[in-house]
Amino acid sequence: MSSPTPTKVTIIGAGGHLGRHMVTSLDANPNFQISVVTRQHSSSCDTGANFLPHIPIYCIPSNTYDNAETQLVSILTGQDIVISAIATQAVGQQRTIIDAAVKAGVKLFFPSEFGHDTRNQRAAEPLPEFVCKTKRGIVQYLQSKEDAGLKWTAFVTGPVFEMAIFHYLGFDVGTKNALILDDGTHCWSATTLSTVALAVKNALLIPEETANRYLFIESFNVSQKDALTALEGLTKKLWNAIF
Repeated sequence: MSSPTPTKVTIIGAGGHLGRHMVTSLDANPNFQISVVTRQHSSSCDTGANFLPHIPIYCIPSNTYDNAETQLVSILTGQDIVISAIATQAVGQQRTIIDAAVKAGVKLFFPSEFGHDTRNQRAAEPLPEFVCKTKRGIVQYLQSKEDAGLKWTAFVTGPVFEMAIFHYLGFDVGTKNALILDDGTHCWSATTLSTVALAVKNALLIPEETANRYLFIESFNVSQKDALTALEGLTKKLWNAIF
């Protein structure tokens, strides 16, 4: 008996932290055949060093996807699924990618929605309003394409733990300083990069059950004090907690 034909998945913006985890997770599963799209200025286009040699890399000859619809249609033709992992500052460019996906006959699109629930004003408070508005608008745009045959799935993950812990939650590995808010015991929902990638893979395995909806993902609830204790254990040094 022959093996089933792998689902063809294109990951756009795969050179970032989250994108690389997705590529690794999906490439390890024989159900998926992975390809990568990135912009020409990316180091992935120069060397391909971020990915295994058998993974095709398509480089867009532009610094923005907005000017690349024709190239994207050509690249995405024959693909089943598109996952967008592009950076927050570029999420508005997904409209062009979505248009190309529709023209190419792509069946399912995962927008770069990984993070806070942008529909929930309180949950999205840490984000600039323009980011929330743009991300909400992208999902609404995807909803408008359902009749054209393009389904979508959006992931609400809360803060991605590895990125949040060092970028805006007050922990400085270099100085071993930890800026603790209040008493540091307030817990918040977080998801690790590997858990996000696992959730994406699992959703792709049951696309009919996960299409056209938001999926809520969580690795754990954690407080700043919990994180500080873990970091002190990992670094084997006592940190300076600043309240």
